[in-house]
Amino acid sequence: MTIRINKRNLIHYILIYFLIVINQSCIYEYFLRDDIFRIGIFIIFSLLIVKSYKKTYNKYVEILAVLLACTTLTRLIAGGIGLRAWIDYAIPIIVCVYTIRYDLDHFLERFIKITVFLAGIGLVFFIVQIMNPELLKDMLPFKYATGFTYNVWDAGGNVTNVNYPGYGLFLYSYRASDAAMRNKGIFTESGICQMLYNSVMFVLLYFPEKTNLTTRQIKRCFAILIAAIVTVQSTTGYIISGCLLISYLLVRQKKKKSIKGYIASAVLVLGLGLIVDFSIRGTDSFFSIAILKKIFGDNNQLEIQGSGMARVEAILLSLGVMATNPFGVGADNLMNLIASNLVDGGGAGIFKFGATAGIIPLLICMLFYIIPIAKSNSKRLIKILLLFMIFYTLSAQSNPFYPLLIIFPIYLLEAVKLRSMERSIANY
Repeated sequence: MTIRINKRNLIHYILIYFLIVINQSCIYEYFLRDDIFRIGIFIIFSLLIVKSYKKTYNKYVEILAVLLACTTLTRLIAGGIGLRAWIDYAIPIIVCVYTIRYDLDHFLERFIKITVFLAGIGLVFFIVQIMNPELLKDMLPFKYATGFTYNVWDAGGNVTNVNYPGYGLFLYSYRASDAAMRNKGIFTESGICQMLYNSVMFVLLYFPEKTNLTTRQIKRCFAILIAAIVTVQSTTGYIISGCLLISYLLVRQKKKKSIKGYIASAVLVLGLGLIVDFSIRGTDSFFSIAILKKIFGDNNQLEIQGSGMARVEAILLSLGVMATNPFGVGADNLMNLIASNLVDGGGAGIFKFGATAGIIPLLICMLFYIIPIAKSNSKRLIKILLLFMIFYTLSAQSNPFYPLLIIFPIYLLEAVKLRSMERSIANY
């Protein structure tokens, strides 16, 4: 029996997996962080784009050129930002452009399949993780130092900063720290993992016509993704997925009745599962850890807790910096301001980007997401939900450009250009 592999399809799957990897995976952050790797990735994908250059790529070149000019200006004025930062901004954009354009018609379908596969594998490993963490460490072949640390004191009162060990890279990763009871997939944090699952959830809910999946396949994908999102235990993830699902259930869609009923049943089962989990495990339950403690804290008073408060403080500080330094203060100066103001500095990535690089790059970043979505032929509710998902995530995470969010404006932009070209050819 001969097994035939379509080379073009295989390459596209590899490209999509790599797109997911550069979205702050453990591989990317702990093994490809050095300049030589980042510059190499930038050069390779730049050459690939040049080789298959299309007129529609001009807008991406213009965006990157303006960002380069602005970061250069900021470096001249304030220092603390340079070519390395610009390359980090550029890599997600050029990788997404090339990967999506490689096979635009099948991109979303293959993106869904890879994600659901990773989510399914992740659920299996997560079950092992909560039952027997030591067994999981033996099952995952790679061990390395993560970017998360803890303090160790010796008998003389001296403190040593030690990195938590990480295990696994390509299909699942585990870190024996605060992430021990969370499913974070192949990523460094659970908040990044939810980004992948919710991006695919959005496609399945609101762009199903852009895939070749059957109703049965879509239902199966939903079952795996909903279970995976629950185990991630990200408050941001819960809020986004809740908004996506509730909006879908409330909007009248005659052609989606069977899927809508399935989703309603899944949400009901999920709700009952969370209630049962809370009644059994109490303060250690998913609902208590990811929602109640983040909102009410340990003293049961209504207030923003933990990472939520850190993001608010970082946002307010960044807005103040932008008001007094419209051309940015550079990354080093911003970090010094965060430290001197005793701000945790977590999240608020898009706002910190504005404080670092200036107001103009911030506007470019925002418009890069907004304009293609606003100009798409999607329904108003879909546009609002997509923009909410993107900007709520950007305010919660640490970077302004994530491939798993960039795919939406780029896909919509390229799809519009392709349809326009096809109509021109047909009319001709």
